[in-house]
Amino acid sequence: MIQLKNLKSYTVFLIICGLFLITAAGFAVIYWQCTSELTQEDNDEQEVSLEITLPVIEWGKYEGLSKHYLNGNIKDSK
Repeated sequence: MIQLKNLKSYTVFLIICGLFLITAAGFAVIYWQCTSELTQEDNDEQEVSLEITLPVIEWGKYEGLSKHYLNGNIKDSK
């Protein structure tokens, strides 16, 4: 049988091992729940579509900003 003196020297090690086991069990439960949700969604055959709308840029507002370079000098496009 383990003596109390030997158990005290391994207390930190046992606490770390216990926390590791609790953490591993928690991650296993989370993984199991996530994978079961994914398989349920596959069984439901629900298709999800995503629509993205992009802003329309009015290029007419920016035509006045364009410049032409002639021999290193900037010249207006007008």
